[in-house]
Amino acid sequence: MTERGLFEATLMEIRKVKAPHIHIEDFNYFANKSIQEYINEQYNVFETTQQTTDALNSITSYVNYKFNYNGPATTVTISGNTLAPSTVSYITGERYKSKFSQVNLPQDYFHLLNCVTDVETKFNYKCYPAGFIHSGGTKKLNADSASNVMSNAWLKPAYNRTFYKFLDHANVNSVNTTQANNNNTAPDIQVYYGPFDNKFRVNNIYVEYLRKPRVINLTQLQIDSPLDTSNLMDFTDYVCNEIVKRMVKLVLENSKDPRLNTFIPVNNTVK
Repeated sequence: MTERGLFEATLMEIRKVKAPHIHIEDFNYFANKSIQEYINEQYNVFETTQQTTDALNSITSYVNYKFNYNGPATTVTISGNTLAPSTVSYITGERYKSKFSQVNLPQDYFHLLNCVTDVETKFNYKCYPAGFIHSGGTKKLNADSASNVMSNAWLKPAYNRTFYKFLDHANVNSVNTTQANNNNTAPDIQVYYGPFDNKFRVNNIYVEYLRKPRVINLTQLQIDSPLDTSNLMDFTDYVCNEIVKRMVKLVLENSKDPRLNTFIPVNNTVK
């Protein structure tokens, strides 16, 4: 479905195809708001059923940060996301009694799905030879639980027990990192992987996430054109119909249309 198709479907639902009372700027606003509402609803129950997985599959993306250690100079190569820069510098430091590596997420980052970190052993450690790579899921480190985690030997960050934490990109010191894009509003991700003893180092950080959907900006020229030249929607027709329902609810409520009382129960989706 295209953006104009979404507009025409909305007019059909409110029975105003011949004489629409919804302005184009109102449509763009309600359409983008409906998309945000739908994504947030589905994100809360993502992958609980196949339906919720399929609904957001079209905006699921990933990025892999490969750390290249070439002497004192360390670079990070990014792959997976076409909007991500080819290389980006990173920040390393110590916090919560653990070493961390910090990189910035792609510009189209919206919601995190999962994070996996590969930690490499630099020297022979216990039964692991030098160069051994331990791969495992990275858990979220909450501000409230950070104090408990760093003081508990069984919970504190380690090569086989990594944690991640988000940091506002605006708070990053530009002296310590090379910005791929100064207008990047996506957060940075910090990965904690153990004591500051140089026994381990991060090899890869794999992040799977929901990307920001394309902003709808339909114009009057696109509506009046004989051919539909508007952009394709980021979602399947099924999801577009769900977005239309949410948009119609907003339009009916905004205009105080009495059909709102019957529209919601009649168009309720069976979960």
